[in-house]
Amino acid sequence: MQTGRAIAAFLAPAAVFALCRIAGAAAPPSAHAPRRCAVSQCYDIHHLMCTGHPCGAGLPACGPHVTCDTTGRHCPCVAPPTLTPTPTPTPTPLPPQCSNRPCSGNCTIHPSCTPSPGSACPQFVILGQCQSDAAGQCACLPVQPPTPTPTTPSRNPSAPVVTSFTCNGAAQCTMSFGESFAVQLSFTDANGNAKTWLMTARRDDGVTSEVGHGSFRTPTGGATVPLQFAPFECPQGSCRQTSYVFSLVVTDTTGLNSAPADITVTVRASAP
Repeated sequence: MQTGRAIAAFLAPAAVFALCRIAGAAAPPSAHAPRRCAVSQCYDIHHLMCTGHPCGAGLPACGPHVTCDTTGRHCPCVAPPTLTPTPTPTPTPLPPQCSNRPCSGNCTIHPSCTPSPGSACPQFVILGQCQSDAAGQCACLPVQPPTPTPTTPSRNPSAPVVTSFTCNGAAQCTMSFGESFAVQLSFTDANGNAKTWLMTARRDDGVTSEVGHGSFRTPTGGATVPLQFAPFECPQGSCRQTSYVFSLVVTDTTGLNSAPADITVTVRASAP
């Protein structure tokens, strides 16, 4: 850095002026009128030219072999850089369910649940279809399982059999508020005509509600269905430990039901 300043000092004023003109700059101020730039410009002491990059307090330092000409001796002062704020993107809100025309498409239903004092409600959704309701409004209505088609019973009719029904991979599971959990069901049907399944939850105070159902496009001889349940919630802020018995029944096209299969789901008490 000292060598660079010495070279610049021995250059004749005319030479310095010529270099600044080559760099697209005006002539430096006279020696008897020293000043200090509010925003300076970097000066390359090897190539003897102004780089055009602003420098000074609060700005990035000049690179190697480049000095900040704070007095405007070789390079003219520059205007402070203008910072353009980056606009914050605004998310586009999703349209309400069943707002499209014509009235059609899939939707989800959050069944109502009235918790008893200190108990919780499971968070689940049921698949629905956008249809016109009794008032003629486009609404999300539950998808009704198809009515079983009467068939001639075989010589050895048999109902579906639930082979596995688990919560987080076990016959019972325990979680805290805010934890989601996985339920998986498997079944077989010797006649190959299983069509629908229904899952209910009975709370330890006797309140029972439907928590899931499904149907298969074509009758089947067996399937495995994984389900993901949202976390339990405690609107009151303080809830007791609550237990549920989830029951599963699989039905075939003739109306024969499997024997119910149960799992126990327990939610720990929330902190007061």
